[in-house]
Amino acid sequence: MTETTSEERVNQLQRFLVYSSIFTILVATTVLFGWIIGYEPILSLIPGAATMKANTASGFILLGITGLFFNGTSNISKIAVKVAASLVALIALSTLSEYLFGISLNLDTLIVEDSYSTITRNRMSPATALCFGLGSIGTLIYYKNNARIRLAQYMWLLVTLAAFISIVTYILNIPATQKTELFSSMAIHTSILFLVMSLALFFQTSSLGLAALIMGPLPGSKITRQLLPFTILLPVFLSYLFFYLSVNSTINIPSSFWVIINTISLILLSIVYICIMAVGLNKSAKTQQKLQNTLRSSNRTLRAFKKAIDKTSLVTELDANGEILTVNNNFSKLTGFKKQEIKGKKYNSLLLNDRITGAILKSLKSYGLWEGEIQRKGKKGKHWVYSTIIEHEESNGNSKYLMVEQDISERKETEKLKDVQFITKLQQKNQELEQFLYIASHDLQEPLRSIRSMLQILKMELGDKLTEDTTEFMDLMEGSADRMSDLVKGLMDYARLGNKKELANIDLNQLMIEVKADLKSLTDNNQATVNVANLPTLDVHPVETRLLFQNLLSNAIKFKKPDTAPIIDISATEQEGFWQFKVQDNGIGIKKEHQKKIFIIFQRLNKRDEYEGTGIGLAHCMKIVSLHGGELWVESEPGEGSTFYFTLPKKQFNVTK
Repeated sequence: MTETTSEERVNQLQRFLVYSSIFTILVATTVLFGWIIGYEPILSLIPGAATMKANTASGFILLGITGLFFNGTSNISKIAVKVAASLVALIALSTLSEYLFGISLNLDTLIVEDSYSTITRNRMSPATALCFGLGSIGTLIYYKNNARIRLAQYMWLLVTLAAFISIVTYILNIPATQKTELFSSMAIHTSILFLVMSLALFFQTSSLGLAALIMGPLPGSKITRQLLPFTILLPVFLSYLFFYLSVNSTINIPSSFWVIINTISLILLSIVYICIMAVGLNKSAKTQQKLQNTLRSSNRTLRAFKKAIDKTSLVTELDANGEILTVNNNFSKLTGFKKQEIKGKKYNSLLLNDRITGAILKSLKSYGLWEGEIQRKGKKGKHWVYSTIIEHEESNGNSKYLMVEQDISERKETEKLKDVQFITKLQQKNQELEQFLYIASHDLQEPLRSIRSMLQILKMELGDKLTEDTTEFMDLMEGSADRMSDLVKGLMDYARLGNKKELANIDLNQLMIEVKADLKSLTDNNQATVNVANLPTLDVHPVETRLLFQNLLSNAIKFKKPDTAPIIDISATEQEGFWQFKVQDNGIGIKKEHQKKIFIIFQRLNKRDEYEGTGIGLAHCMKIVSLHGGELWVESEPGEGSTFYFTLPKKQFNVTK
């Protein structure tokens, strides 16, 4: 069973007052209508008993209005409560004055003439007037301070007591002649309405006094709520039962016997009820004991965790505004700040890169957690920490942030040193490779030049002596030498890609304008259409990126379908952390088994007499994209064109020695 919260209980009690007020108004209006039309059964629910007078019904209507607006916060509600309660108090005090001074103010016959009452005619009972007076005055003084609220609580409690006594006299069927003069003329429905309204008003003070004891969340209040109905209703029920048996018994049994039976029954039933409650309390106590043991165990574990964290980590507690509340000794030891010195400072004031604050707040808002590496400053210099920030809510609803951090400065320095060493070695290897390629290419180019020179000399010296077959063989040798020279040059170009490592912020739209201008002759000769969508501005290697687009565009034009004008669409889509580019054509397409092979250097899929080239262009593209930290791939079907995709990061960094 879920516990009712304090706020829910207050709302329930306020609704109880509203429903009680509506019930009171409906009953009182019905009685008033009964007086107007002369319907006696409504006036006195018990034949021969007291009637609810017309002015009593009017007082209950006003008291019901008071209850309806009692918890309202607007000025109109407060005015309605004061006016209605004041009118009830006026009616009550006027009636009490008539009883005390033996006068008649003729207030009781203003609405109707009482021709039905046999006990007290044309005047409410003194108990009714007293209850109206206490209830209305309690309402008028309620809004001042705690002392007056307590006084109002006691007044409503007295009304409850008076109404309960009157109801008991009816339950026990005590004749009017045997009742005190105070209660002899209070009708049964008058008593019920007073009981309902006084209890509803009484429980509006559930934060103070007896009402707080009854309605509170503590065990004593829960026991009180369980005992009260039993201690009130059981004696009344037993008294009625034995009174009924004594009156209707055919055996002449002395009244003392019924008193003894009543007393013994009350004792026995009380013992049974107390035992039942004791069993329930024991179960609750056992459950509570288990929970306490679990809580103690959890607290011991948490203390051990806290001790371990305090020994190994930096711990900081922040308020909802990011101000430091407390830090542990490790934090002070690493940063050099004393606990009192750092308290109240904004945490982001210690960060070297304040721009990360936005990312931290975004993650905390979405997930209630952020973790990552941050660089901080302290009195002892800069240091790196791996930080985990968790949002937690206190019992009062305020948010706080707990930061647990590990010092990773030494690890970062080691990583930095390794990176520098790796880059240095890589640069050395690249220089060695470039020197090797230069020497190799120079040594390869020299015999090729000698072969071409010798062939030219032979052609000049032999002249007409050369046969057709000999001329063809010499042309083939010369062509092979030229192709070999082109391959060596292509290999050198491939090796030199990315040597100029400086990045530049380039508008790729402007770059494509220049590429299209460079290839204008090629596009015009092939009647090609090149459509370029809006492209981003990125940090790239300018020469290499220009070559990338130029190779992809020229390939799309070169590998066109016969008798079909090439159409090439170039576009870019923003993704998380990078841009994805697309170069789509309507050319001859590529078989699936060849879609990875085309990016290998010197690989050709077509005969040389069909499409010219060395087979190095797409290898260049792959290296250029890899140089930028991206990826390159193709999607194609033979006869349906090809779509080349590649990615470029949104942010690039220059790597220097």
